Amino acid sequence: MKLDTQLEGCVFDETLGLMFVGEEDRGLWKLAYRETAPVPELIDEVGGRAGLVADVEGVSVWRGKDGAGWIVASAQTDNRYVVYDRKAPHAAMGSFSIGANTVLGIDDVTHTDGLDIHSGALPGFPRGVLIVQDDGNPNSGQDQNFKLVNWADIEAALTLPVLDAE
Repeated sequence: MKLDTQLEGCVFDETLGLMFVGEEDRGLWKLAYRETAPVPELIDEVGGRAGLVADVEGVSVWRGKDGAGWIVASAQTDNRYVVYDRKAPHAAMGSFSIGANTVLGIDDVTHTDGLDIHSGALPGFPRGVLIVQDDGNPNSGQDQNFKLVNWADIEAALTLPVLDAE
């Protein structure tokens, strides 16, 4: 897959035969990789109504049954994440940021380069978990780490339908 600017995060959706790719300065793309001559299709553009901004970095999928679920892309310069419907036409479902928890001494998440999602139940995360790279603690560029977010909290914040996981 060749696009005009720098490609960043990507994720394969084997169930739907798609690859989702973040193009840093342009937007979020999908590619039907099983086709003989796949053509990239732009899902959302930087500066569009969904709030996607450059740098589009990490991309992952919360996998629900029968191809349902959500695509999450990081909008790095706004320290936000945009959520899209996994099924075409991939409607934007909203966006969120990961704030600080001062009681636990955890700072907010900034400049996410990468992220991943596990859709299945885990101890303490019955609806799954979003893991994001945080570039600094407490300041940008210092003591990079990862933050875990309960997927149920994202569902509640965006009032997403609660789906069964794949």
